[in-house]
Amino acid sequence: MEKINLNLQKKYREIEKTEIRFEMIGCDDADIILVAFGLVARICTKVAELAREKGIKVGVFRPITLFPYPYQELK
Repeated sequence: MEKINLNLQKKYREIEKTEIRFEMIGCDDADIILVAFGLVARICTKVAELAREKGIKVGVFRPITLFPYPYQELK
């Protein structure tokens, strides 16, 4: 079991390097960033668009992969 576990951990570290996917929409100058996945991300994108029309700088961070999660990119 230990050998299998170590092998899986090695695979996960490789996946973390190559398979993390995300999208940032309007986050460069945003004061507020909404984090949303799936269908909710589409709703948040519209909310951010409406907020920007009113002068509120809102962006959306949309993780495409949840495993592994893009923790560093979100920071």
